[in-house]
Amino acid sequence: MSTTNSFHSNALGVTGFLGGITFATMVLIMQITEDLPLKEFLITGTAIVSIFFIVSTIGMVHVAFNPKKAGENFAKFTQNLATIGFFGIMVILPFLVYPFTNIGAYVLVVVEVGIIIAYVTKRGK
Repeated sequence: MSTTNSFHSNALGVTGFLGGITFATMVLIMQITEDLPLKEFLITGTAIVSIFFIVSTIGMVHVAFNPKKAGENFAKFTQNLATIGFFGIMVILPFLVYPFTNIGAYVLVVVEVGIIIAYVTKRGK
């Protein structure tokens, strides 16, 4: 019998990586000396998304190595934090692209709206 919860064990790497990369992105944005549109929003947004992923990772460590916790509310809470983090990245990404290419940012928004609609409709089934 396995002593770990496989979903949370596998998700640990993803949430840890995304938490770290969003934190690094925040630091890089802070280092930009040029006048960047929406700089404060980008710093705050990437910090919030990073927090969601980091807290989710910490919670998933607890759940991953305690299989009895897998079906409890805490396990669902960690999954929800990760999901909110993913959607947070989707919100922040067009704003990160916008200063460099306006058209690219608009294309990202259209693609992301399509993905969100597909996600919501498929998840309900």
